[in-house]
Amino acid sequence: MKSARVFLGMLCAISAGADEYRDAAIKKATESVQAATEKASKDRSRPVYHFRPPAQWMNDPNGTIFHNGYYHVFYQHNPFADTWGHMHWGHARSKDLVHWEHLPIALWPSEDKGEAHVFSGCAAINGDGVPMLFYTSVAGGENKRPNEQWAAVGDADLIKWEKHPKNPILDVKSIPFEIGPDWRDPFVFKSNNRTFMVLGADTKDEAIIPIFEAETPQLDKWSYKGILYRKPKSEQQFFECPNFFPLDGKWVLIYSPYKPLQYIVGSFDIDKFAFTPEKESTLDYGSFYASNIYFGTDGPRDAKDYRPTVLVGWMRGFKEGLGWNGCMSLPRTLAIGSDGYLRQKPIKGLEAIKDSSSPRMGKSLDHVTEIATISMSTQVMALRIPSGGSVVVTMTPRTPGVAPVQYRIRYDGIQVDDIEAKWNDPSNAKSVATTCYIDKTVFELACSTYTDDAANMSGTLNISKVIEFSPEGYDVRVEDFGESVIAHAAFGHMKPIWND
Repeated sequence: MKSARVFLGMLCAISAGADEYRDAAIKKATESVQAATEKASKDRSRPVYHFRPPAQWMNDPNGTIFHNGYYHVFYQHNPFADTWGHMHWGHARSKDLVHWEHLPIALWPSEDKGEAHVFSGCAAINGDGVPMLFYTSVAGGENKRPNEQWAAVGDADLIKWEKHPKNPILDVKSIPFEIGPDWRDPFVFKSNNRTFMVLGADTKDEAIIPIFEAETPQLDKWSYKGILYRKPKSEQQFFECPNFFPLDGKWVLIYSPYKPLQYIVGSFDIDKFAFTPEKESTLDYGSFYASNIYFGTDGPRDAKDYRPTVLVGWMRGFKEGLGWNGCMSLPRTLAIGSDGYLRQKPIKGLEAIKDSSSPRMGKSLDHVTEIATISMSTQVMALRIPSGGSVVVTMTPRTPGVAPVQYRIRYDGIQVDDIEAKWNDPSNAKSVATTCYIDKTVFELACSTYTDDAANMSGTLNISKVIEFSPEGYDVRVEDFGESVIAHAAFGHMKPIWND
């Protein structure tokens, strides 16, 4: 793993013959990040086993792609402050989606071409095997042009990028009717040897997700094919960061609606460009936003080269002024359940950073039990609550003035402080299992119901949020309110993935 302190040195990966403006822009941005790393690294509240930049601001994960043995993530990045602004694309890669290596900043605003920001987008490999990034180009100034969709081409290692000579790849005239100027967030997917793009847009009366198809293998020419999904503005103002992908014989649409993420499972007629919704629900009820997808492989799950479809998102809501702001969620695998709804599970790779030397406890709870005192980089589990039971976990901070965290686990849903989530159909649930990840100021609760054993998951709920930092840790208390209800509890520390 590369430390943030060698981040500046990685500029050598950018060739001497690259565009001078690009080199100067990336050098300036990198030096600003490097200057902020000492302040960021001294902040005790910064997460230690979630992905985050060396310093400064991050938001949406972009360009998620598995290529040549690496999972790459690009991300919205302000190199000049720990607040939003001056959007660039940061970059990192991983072999396992757990341990990350920082790479040079990938995209920068081409101010000489009128760009003020490089907004969110995606990555793809074109028909010639050339890596490409697609993003929303945002202009500056009082009389700025409408957003445009631009592309960049990269080298084989996805390190050095150049803006495509045919930019803009799409502009507002690419759609044969009037749309708003803020259309954005291109997402590219492939099906039946064809390549498509969806993104968020709006008209006067509707929020829409238009769909385009690539006309060339080089992915430099696209044609409008219709509207994949739409809602009246009385119901939805805009679809941010749409993800559209196949999964277990169905198609899934995820979008960020300025509130908790929503998803729709349905069918897709590739020749009519028509998406038919079948099931709809909330993906995460908390601070998880602006999702992106690592596409999985086809074929059986026990195949040697099988890769699951993996979801990541932006964790938002941190304090300003600390030299850093924002991190990525823990990755989750996705599947479609027998009821047609999504199933989410933390990736198995997280087992590698569970500290086997840390305390573990497994016991039946006797109505009120003090489980543990935990540090802030700790994973807590409350497992196997049979149907009809109710367990409340209260995390009381040992640091004065910090608010407690409380979550309730029931057969019909979960609640974290004032955030409540209900099961789509709890009638078949025989037990409920939860895994709670705490990483300094990040709290992620994954909850699943089972019809019988641990192999037959019947539903999932997720609540993620940013919590106050308690330097002295928490005392954890579990209260069992059910009649003859037995819960199994365990806890253990998580190892940090960063050495800065």
